[in-house]
This record gives sequence, C-alpha cells and structure tokens, in this order.
Amino acid sequence: MADEGARASRAELIEPAAAPAEPVFARKPRGRPSGSKNKPKPPVVVVTERESEGTMRPVVLELAAGCDVVAAVAAFARRRRVGVSVLCGRGAVAAVRLRLATSPTTATAVTLHGRFEVMSLSGTVLPSEGPASAPPPFSVSLAGAAGQVIGGTLAGEMTAADGINKGI
Repeated sequence: MADEGARASRAELIEPAAAPAEPVFARKPRGRPSGSKNKPKPPVVVVTERESEGTMRPVVLELAAGCDVVAAVAAFARRRRVGVSVLCGRGAVAAVRLRLATSPTTATAVTLHGRFEVMSLSGTVLPSEGPASAPPPFSVSLAGAAGQVIGGTLAGEMTAADGINKGI
C-alpha cells in the first residue's frame, strides 16, 4: 500500500499538470476606493411648509399714465408695512426732476419734459407712519428720443407716460 502512494506521487512528478489555456491577469480596480471620504454628496434641499413674514418676494407694479412712480412705490410700502427694494423698472416717463452731479462739490437739479425711456431704476423705500416729506433716493438712467442718455438721482416727481412696469 505504501507502494501505491509512492507510485501516485511519482506519477504526478512525471506527468505535468494541465496548464491553463490563457494567462489570467488581475484587473486593477477603477474608481474611488471603498470607504473614500471624497464621495459625492447629494444636494441639500430645504423644504418649508409655509413662508415666514420676512421672506423676500418679487412683485410687479403696473402704474397708470400720469402717476408719480416713486409716490406709488412709497404708498405700496406704507400700505403693506414692508420695505421695498426696486431692482429694475421699464417703460416711459413724461416728466422727471433729476439731481445731476456736475462736480464733486455742486449738484444741479434739472426738470426734463418730454418722453424718456427708463433704462435703469433702483432705490429703496422703507415703510413710514406719516406721509413722506422728501422723496426716497432713487437712481435713474433715461434714454431720450434722439438717443441721448441722462441719469442721476431723483429730486422730485417722475411721472409715468404710458404705464410703467416696475419689478420689485
């Protein structure tokens, strides 16, 4: 019996084992290693059931022809008891009183009559209890019919010509 075990081991030495048909290569893993700290994180989305009182909201005001633009915005702020920040305005105005900065020491107020297109309009109105004595500081740039551009700070009324839309 011991002979049979020795023969089997000798047979294995004489006969080579079957070689694999193709060489096997170990593939290098691709991507981030497991447990990596650089994993992409999903975006954070905050869902609220209702808006708070302090939430900013866009509002569009449509003003009729002949209406004072700044007075209408101030009345809106008083009526709603909110601060209003005018980011842009568009439309045409018929009469505007502007304070022009001609030099660092002097400022000249000019009244413009005629039709002007509003290129930019910005300013802030805070709610007040009583009627406003001075108009809030609004900056405006206007384009005339011949292509001239003029701008400055409002020093009085700015009257809407055709109905001016204001994005607040």
